[in-house]
Amino acid sequence: MDEEDEETGLDGGQQYDTPNDIQPPTTQPGDGSKKVDEQEVEEESDQVGMDNVEDDESKQQQDAKQGAPVYMDQDQDEDDGTAQSLDKEDDSAKSREESSIEKLKQRLARDKINREEESELYKKVVKQFRQERIIVENLSLAKDSWKTDYGYAATPWHPGYVPPHPSKWDNLFLNNTWKSDPRSNPFLLPKPHIFIHIPKTGGTSLIEIFRMNEDPDRFFHIDGHPAVRDLDTVKRSDTIFGHIHYGLHHYFHEMDPDRIPDNAFGLNKYSYMTMFREPVDRIISHYFYLRDNVQHPLHSIANAFNITDWVKRTPIADNEQTRRILGLSRTDSFDEESLEIVLHHMKYAIKFVGLTERFEESMVLMSHYTGFKDIKYVRENIGVQRNKVVVEEWVREYIRQKNWMDMIIYQKAKEIFEKQVETIGYDYIQAELAHFRKTNNLDTTTSTSSNK
Repeated sequence: MDEEDEETGLDGGQQYDTPNDIQPPTTQPGDGSKKVDEQEVEEESDQVGMDNVEDDESKQQQDAKQGAPVYMDQDQDEDDGTAQSLDKEDDSAKSREESSIEKLKQRLARDKINREEESELYKKVVKQFRQERIIVENLSLAKDSWKTDYGYAATPWHPGYVPPHPSKWDNLFLNNTWKSDPRSNPFLLPKPHIFIHIPKTGGTSLIEIFRMNEDPDRFFHIDGHPAVRDLDTVKRSDTIFGHIHYGLHHYFHEMDPDRIPDNAFGLNKYSYMTMFREPVDRIISHYFYLRDNVQHPLHSIANAFNITDWVKRTPIADNEQTRRILGLSRTDSFDEESLEIVLHHMKYAIKFVGLTERFEESMVLMSHYTGFKDIKYVRENIGVQRNKVVVEEWVREYIRQKNWMDMIIYQKAKEIFEKQVETIGYDYIQAELAHFRKTNNLDTTTSTSSNK
């Protein structure tokens, strides 16, 4: 796609009343005039040779009565073989069709089971939220300043913790094995780690870092929310990374409720982590990524619409970051509790928050929460097409308004991010970031990554 094509995709272009206006071409095999013509040709062909066939049969019967040997014509042998071959082909085609139909039925049945499981999981999420809301209200009644004193789950208070003295920094940066030891690193999160990868927030670089540091036998990377058939793998894993929804901790808890020590206040104790990105930029990036990636299953819908029409029609551009942290699938609708639930999760459940716009700093911070010793990544030249596009301000404002919940939680994410830096130590983190950039030959003027 060149610049001219991109501009065409932003000018309002062709208008569609509904998403159903674009239909893939459908051709039903064996349907229409072609089939009728073939039948007529076959009937005519059969009729032309009928008299000759009857004559041949009569002659063979007379020869048989007179005791003469009956010889089968060579052409008749070939016709019989051809007929048998066609019968076999028909049987094979019928068998393939029946197999395809059966596979489709099985897939639809699996999809139904998966949707029902996701729905049940979300019910558990809402139930836990309502229980925790009562806990928070009671704690606030006992002490007016409790919510303020608590802060965020991502910025826990550790009595006696002070950032290391500057004289120790170089040694700590060079020998960072201490990060995976909870006795030396009070911010290390207990496993299982559940990383919610929101699309277009730096996934290519992130997954590379996770794979370098995780035990491959205990690490589960999945592109979408796990299906029912994947749940056993989920439960056996120490780390899950993927385009998942909030709520997977229920499976861990049902299998072994004592795997992680209880939270002192009775709130969510599981180690959720994620990365956020400015919502308008994330959606624009996602749109052009889908348009450029012809192999992606969502390419056709992005390629069919300009960006404003695409945003109007697709759930991908409807508060996607909120959906992930809320625990809601793209096919479900928000309700009056949605914003309250997602803000509750941000404050009391998410244990680490990163920002795509400050990717390298996010990786340095994350290493304190995960214990990762190697956070190097290969910077890829992703998003070149996106950088050539100038999206008009009115389009950006439309995206901003439609994604109003994402705008709210992104502001909350930025607040949490700054508090994480302060909690571990601002000067300490900045010095570690400078060391990381220097040792990895990274440009200090930017903090971008592959925004997959």
